[in-house]
Amino acid sequence: MSGSIQVLMDAGIDAYSNLYDIQLQFPSICTNLSYPPSSEITGNSYSVRAMSFQPPELSLGEYQTSYKGVQMTRPTPKITGERIFKIQFRMDSNYLLYQDLLKWKHIWVDPSGEANIQVGGLADIEVSKYGTVLVSGYNATTNIGEYSDFTPVPNSVGATFTFYQVICSKVGTPNYQRSASDAVTIDAEFIFGKMQESRSNLSSGNAGSIAYPPDLFYA
Repeated sequence: MSGSIQVLMDAGIDAYSNLYDIQLQFPSICTNLSYPPSSEITGNSYSVRAMSFQPPELSLGEYQTSYKGVQMTRPTPKITGERIFKIQFRMDSNYLLYQDLLKWKHIWVDPSGEANIQVGGLADIEVSKYGTVLVSGYNATTNIGEYSDFTPVPNSVGATFTFYQVICSKVGTPNYQRSASDAVTIDAEFIFGKMQESRSNLSSGNAGSIAYPPDLFYA
């Protein structure tokens, strides 16, 4: 029987919450993106370091059924959960990422005018209006310097979440204050149609597709 220390050693390396990257593939209708140099944007995509991200939980629905003194939980033919996620971004000094996110948002709503709302979200099939978001969680079994850029290499990625038909529905505003000098962060909210989880039985053709850019990373 192994001792406690050996059991912990045999358990292996943990996964870490800070080893991840996010790639944004902006809708093709968003031209002249501002954040990275134009020479470093591939297919309207670039990767950014986000401050936090929580994937949405989509799960099987349930209901209760009972007979006499016995109760049982049964699954329903329904996927439950909201097709919404938020990402917190740290702003660059020129607010270029902020401007790009607003371009994405303004495809569907621009509050600067009067009722500038584009109807048909997730009902309009014009693909140029939708983006894609890919999140990669890296494993910690190799030198982390090997994937300091966005890396879709399978042996470096432990988990992936890919979202298709993505609409940027909200872009938060900066919080200015005199009493501190912290980095500016904003929260953006996205709604989506399709989602592909890690190890999904669906092929990329059934779930959607995304073009991987070269190694890009903008802090």
